[in-house]
Amino acid sequence: MRPELAVLQEIVDIEPGAPLRRTDRARFLRALGVDVGQTASLSCSNDATSRILRHVGDAAYEMPLPPRWTEQVDVRGFVYFSHALQSEATWEHPLLDAFRETMEFARKAIDSKKSLDEAASTVSTHLQTVQDKAVKQLNEWSGPYKTGDNNDEFFFNESTGQSSWVSPV
Repeated sequence: MRPELAVLQEIVDIEPGAPLRRTDRARFLRALGVDVGQTASLSCSNDATSRILRHVGDAAYEMPLPPRWTEQVDVRGFVYFSHALQSEATWEHPLLDAFRETMEFARKAIDSKKSLDEAASTVSTHLQTVQDKAVKQLNEWSGPYKTGDNNDEFFFNESTGQSSWVSPV
């Protein structure tokens, strides 16, 4: 490959499925289904919807990682995520599925054309549903349990028989 093409490939991500770069907020937002190309205008409700979804997407981008997850950058500048207690690394943000679910909920809430009070009630109901689901899943876990003298902790799911070094919280 000619040197100028190699430099161009480093500047512009040619492969659409390539991992994110540290500063690639736009690709992260597109992965959530946010149209980052639209300009916001107060005169069009579609633009208002785009602004709201962009705000939700930006909040997801800025959100801290779950406990014991870290963001790393390889020598090419690509971002990957690794977990401190597991020999696990991934190109996808560990909360990407939760972010996508949140974006889908936001789209439905915006598209429903509800009043502000109705939308607030819908959000409140959704948050209660999510919390109830999380509580139910967490009730199946117990721990932390210590292992010997090395102070390692693990957790146990009584219904599945699964144990984990990672806190289910």
